This record gives sequence, C-alpha cells and structure tokens, in this order.
Amino acid sequence: MIRLRTKSTIQIGKGGESHNGHSGWHLVACFTIDTKTGSIRFVHVMVAVLNGHNQPEPDWVYVGSKVNIDTGSRRTETYNTTLIGTTKLRDGSVYLDPTAINFKRWRQGRRGPVPSHSIFAEQKVMSRVAR
Repeated sequence: MIRLRTKSTIQIGKGGESHNGHSGWHLVACFTIDTKTGSIRFVHVMVAVLNGHNQPEPDWVYVGSKVNIDTGSRRTETYNTTLIGTTKLRDGSVYLDPTAINFKRWRQGRRGPVPSHSIFAEQKVMSRVAR
C-alpha cells in the first residue's frame, strides 16, 4: 500500500516531522499566519518519497518521546527528517515564495547529484519560485 502523509508547519525550512517515521510519500506545507487578519499564507510546499526509520539509509531519525511529569502521560514517538531527508523534500518543492524564504542559505545533504527538478539546480531556480 502506498501512502501519502501530509503535515503542515509554521517552522519554515525545518523539514519533516512524523510520529511514525514511515516510508512513503510525504508532503509538507509551510505557512505563516497574519496576526492582524488571521489569514494563512502558504510559503513553501514540498513532497518526496522518504525511506522509513527501519529501512537501509533511513531519512528519519528518532527524536524521542517526552513524559509529562505531572500526569505521567507520554507523548507519541517522534521522528525528524535527517539532512538527506530534508534535502529530498526541498528538492521536491512544488511551491516556494522567494519573498518569504532565502532557500540558497539552506544546507544540503544528498547521495548523488542534484536532481534536475530541484530548486537547487541552477537552471530551475527562476521557474520554481512563486511570482
């Protein structure tokens, strides 16, 4: 079964976060909220196939699970993307607002060359950004 997992975040540039760190398609939508109007503005949408934490060359790393000292309850297990996983997501940018993001400052980690569809591929930079 192929799954598409979606997440949204106000932490632009962070990458992915998951409670399971599974393999499959992942879409991350980054947004800002205008505190005066309450309107939401999407600034970055990225998608990639990521290797699960239990696969060879995983794109996820286990972060942990916190316990609430007062109640004893435990937060769900949490995984974050590795630098390679985050770069895969960034390579798969389908929307990017260059007025909100300076992506050229982002670190990259990858196995192999920069894909031709990546925002980091020089010939694609202008055609992948919002107008």
